Amino acid sequence: MLAALKNFRYETLRLTLDKPAHGDAAIGVHITGANPDFYKGHPVNFNLTLSVDLGALLGQGLEGYRVPEAVRRRLQRFGG
Repeated sequence: MLAALKNFRYETLRLTLDKPAHGDAAIGVHITGANPDFYKGHPVNFNLTLSVDLGALLGQGLEGYRVPEAVRRRLQRFGG
């Protein structure tokens, strides 16, 4: 796969998200194209599907944007 993507000429890149009301989300990555240096330039299709607890993933991502409580208290001391 890495050899094919090294000089890859993309035709399409499609991302899909399927999230039922309950349960994990399915995130799909679909890539089509070719690499003239790989397998004589024959078309290549990549399909990857990941199953993830989207709520937990987004919650962890947002955690990095929150100011830690100890830092927030120290900043408030300077603000009056």
